[in-house]
Amino acid sequence: MSAGAALLNRLINSSGSRKQLWLALGGAFAGLFLMGACSQAYITFNRILSKQKDLLGADFLVVNKKVSLLNTISGSAGRFSNEDIKALSLLQGVSNVGAFRSSDFKVRAHFQAGLGTDIPGLTTDLFFESVPDGFLELDDVHWEWQPGDAELPLIIPSDYLKMYNFGFARGQGLPIVPESVLKSIRFDVLISGNGKSGYYKAYIAGFTERVPSVLVPDAFLEWANKEYGSGSNPRPDRLIIAAKDPASPAISRFFSEHTYEIAGGDKLKTSRINTLLLMVLSVVLTLGFLVVVLSLLGLIQFSQILAFRAARDIRVLFLLGYPPGMISAPIALAFGRMLAGVAVVSFLASGMAHYFMYRFLKEKGFQASAWPSWESLLLMFLVAAILYGYTLVSLRRSVRSICRE
Repeated sequence: MSAGAALLNRLINSSGSRKQLWLALGGAFAGLFLMGACSQAYITFNRILSKQKDLLGADFLVVNKKVSLLNTISGSAGRFSNEDIKALSLLQGVSNVGAFRSSDFKVRAHFQAGLGTDIPGLTTDLFFESVPDGFLELDDVHWEWQPGDAELPLIIPSDYLKMYNFGFARGQGLPIVPESVLKSIRFDVLISGNGKSGYYKAYIAGFTERVPSVLVPDAFLEWANKEYGSGSNPRPDRLIIAAKDPASPAISRFFSEHTYEIAGGDKLKTSRINTLLLMVLSVVLTLGFLVVVLSLLGLIQFSQILAFRAARDIRVLFLLGYPPGMISAPIALAFGRMLAGVAVVSFLASGMAHYFMYRFLKEKGFQASAWPSWESLLLMFLVAAILYGYTLVSLRRSVRSICRE
């Protein structure tokens, strides 16, 4: 055993030094574990929320002005001016604002009995609206229309079908209809107005969770309003907004000040909860970082105390010809081994915490990886390396300072 190693064993085995060492290493473990577990949780929830955007409700908001008694008396809904739209588009976090276009004519849909299913004959009045195509989920939907086309695609809210299946159909003794069957049916649509009328074969091209309305292609509605309507282009009474963070305080405050209403307000509340969750994880991650900093200070203080307690022995070894680097090497090596052990235990503990979180999320129906993310492991490795590096530098400075005296 070298002289430096023998000196290290004698210093660490004293009861006071051993207690301080365990406190410092315990702090390092707590900090590394908190950082690893919270960074992994943050990454996991971020990935879940990015894959399942229906949880956010967010990305798109449908906004209208609150209907007042004055609107009822005047017979008109509150409409958005160009200044209103510009103010919304300038809000922080808002990336795009689109206007709803409403039908200016009468619409009647007729479902023939049978049609290869048990659906009875049904006639109902409808209304059409449209929004710019960029606000719709059009991955697998044919959504193009031009004058002369015989068929008209529609997109309806998923909630409409649910209300029929679990409300109207059961009460009337009618069969329930799955989405696949409804999308295969062609039905007649009669459009009338401005002294004209026309029949179109319509079909359900898809369903939307974002827009609570019966949608047709914007190109069709623009043409039909000129053909069957008054041809006027009134200001919109509803807007659809693309927002990076719909739970942003700036957006909520603006809507509250202008008495704007949001369709699906529960989705906005869910978005706020998700944002709050990520904020809490960020705070805990910061707390873990602070614990790591405190443990770093503890290790630096412990290494300095060790060096100054052995000041006389260090000077003797230096006078005997041992360079400062050789004297501090056994202590640095011991610190490296202890920190490596702490890091490995922290890795395993944070990995176990992630596994339990994965099992919990899986039981709740969320898709997450069973393996910890490489970003979290890399963060823990870098923090442990920085922890050892600062301790090593502090130890070598203390030994050099003593040798110069």
